[in-house]
Formats: sequence, C-alpha cells, structure tokens
Amino acid sequence: YTMSVEQQQWQCKNVEGSLFLLKRKSHPRFQLMVLNKLTTENYVEDVFAPLDYELNPPYLMYTRGDSEIVGVWFYQQEDL
Repeated sequence: YTMSVEQQQWQCKNVEGSLFLLKRKSHPRFQLMVLNKLTTENYVEDVFAPLDYELNPPYLMYTRGDSEIVGVWFYQQEDL
C-alpha cells in the first residue's frame, strides 16, 4: 500500500507475494523484492539512507523522506 501525506489515504499497489531482503555485491547494496503473484512484474525497491521505518505488527511502514509512505501488511499464520 502507499499513502500520500497530502491526501491522507491508503491505496493498493497491486502487489502481493513473498517479501525478500536482498544483499547484493553491486550497487544498490540492499533491495526489497516481492515475488508478485498478482502480475508478471515483481516489486523491487532499493533500500538506502535516509529510510525511516516503523514496525507495528502485522504492519511495516516506511518512507524515504518524500511525501510517500509505503505500508507492508504481513498476514498471520493462523489466517491461512
């Protein structure tokens, strides 16, 4: 999900699947990747400073200092 600070509204990114944190030998050193099961395009985002995050299970919210806030929802194992 993304939330615009100006609009104060969450919008679905059309991304769902397994989340991986990648450590690479080349630049960018770290990336988030979701193997998207909703479309053929996986979600990849570079992880670099400044990155501000907040963990409130089952949610992870982060921003890179711009007006976009990204929210990641992790479902509970019991929900399967």
